[in-house]
This record gives sequence, C-alpha cells and structure tokens, in this order.
Amino acid sequence: MAGQPSTLLLQAQKKWVLVHDSNWKKIVGLGSTMLRKMKDALPERENHCEVFEDLDNALTMASVQLELAREDRVDLQMGTCLALDEDCTPSVLISTGLELEEQQWRMKADRAGLGVHTTDGQEGKMLQ
Repeated sequence: MAGQPSTLLLQAQKKWVLVHDSNWKKIVGLGSTMLRKMKDALPERENHCEVFEDLDNALTMASVQLELAREDRVDLQMGTCLALDEDCTPSVLISTGLELEEQQWRMKADRAGLGVHTTDGQEGKMLQ
C-alpha cells in the first residue's frame, strides 16, 4: 500500500514534465514556424492583392448599373422581363439595394466616428 501513492505521484510528475516539455518545444520553435508561414503567405498575398485590385477597378456602381440596364433592355426586347412595373425593373431594385447598402455602411462608419458620448446635434447631423 505504501508504494502506490508514490508510484501515482511519479506518474503524475512524468505526465506534467512531458506536457510542459512539449509546450516548451512549441514555444522555442514558434519563431521558425512563424517565419516559414510568413514566407509562404507573402507570395499568396501579392496574388490576392492583384486579383482584388483588378476586381475593384472593374466594379464601379456605374458599370454595374450599366450592365444591369443592358440586361433589362434585352429582357424587355425578348419579352422575358420580370419587372414589377415599367419603371421598376430588376436592375432598378438591385441598384436601389446597392445604394441603400452603401448608405448603411457610411452611417455605420459615421456613427463609429462619433464615439460613445455624442450630443443631440451630432446625432441629428448624422441622421440628415
């Protein structure tokens, strides 16, 4: 009976040493691991930035509205337009939605810029 507690204690100490030794090895190797991952990520970042810039340059609100208007014109000519009304084609609904979304983003950014303690005058200007 006397040998059991000390055996359990030794097993617990071994487990503690193994866990902490493993963590120590991870911490020591963290610098080289992060360097390797950064070297792998940098070329991918350049690729993603180029693709984003191409997409960002190609997509403007005017270009999207123009493409939607062209699609509406084709649909009207073919008789397949799903317009709610003559003045309310799908492109008008999509453009209006995009403009509303942009306004919401601007309002959110403006609101974040005001801070926590805003005056009634500041909130009133933002809502106008």
